[in-house]
Amino acid sequence: MLCCLSGRASRRGRVFYGFRAGRQSRWLSRNAPGFFVKQGWYIEEVSDRIMYRHFISAAGGSDRVPAAVFDERRKKRRFMVFRKGRREEAEKILELYQSVIGSEFCTWNEFYPGREEIDADMSCGNVYVLTEEKNPGDGGAYGEERIVGAASIVSENELDDLEFWSRPETAGDREKKICEIARIVVAPEYQGKGLAKKIVISLEEILRERGCSAVRLLAAVKNIPACRAYLHCGFRILGECDRYDDHYYVCEKIL
Repeated sequence: MLCCLSGRASRRGRVFYGFRAGRQSRWLSRNAPGFFVKQGWYIEEVSDRIMYRHFISAAGGSDRVPAAVFDERRKKRRFMVFRKGRREEAEKILELYQSVIGSEFCTWNEFYPGREEIDADMSCGNVYVLTEEKNPGDGGAYGEERIVGAASIVSENELDDLEFWSRPETAGDREKKICEIARIVVAPEYQGKGLAKKIVISLEEILRERGCSAVRLLAAVKNIPACRAYLHCGFRILGECDRYDDHYYVCEKIL
């Protein structure tokens, strides 16, 4: 399945850009002195992972970018993959958790989330990471990855006792499952780029495949960016509660 997150296949002037066989196809006029640049992301699901490719397309227009500048921007394209975390990555995931502690909107501390939560999630195969491939210009080589985000599917629901939840009906003879997600984190230098939304959308696809009818989470009231991201993903705030020494919005999305 291929899903375009930004932009659409279109014809503008002498330039066409679109998606064919899971990748961007682009034809440029050789005599064009410059290009009008458009950027975005598209998703490609491959086997057990979801790849996010950053595309930069070009089209003729009055507000043009010199060809040399366009080529330089193309070199900075990013390639991200959302996949299951590996046991050997546990320490890097812990470092990612710790990197956001003490920031303005974070409610975590030095004890939570910790190695115990990572190991428990790993044992159930419920830790997922968002990685970015390094570019040579960043001091790396193609193929090198950096973990820039992570999230977990809760193995045993911890919030069933809350009174706010809706009760999805059964689908045919199969009772649908309710799932919870937690410990969603994005590296500080990557925040504000929409990556939390990508992580949540990717988890939703995985949960649909598992037969889940709804996904639930708690969002700290003080964590305004996270709350905004969940609302953009289609979550509804059903109420508020006090847990884990903090105040939370109770959020749910029917899949």
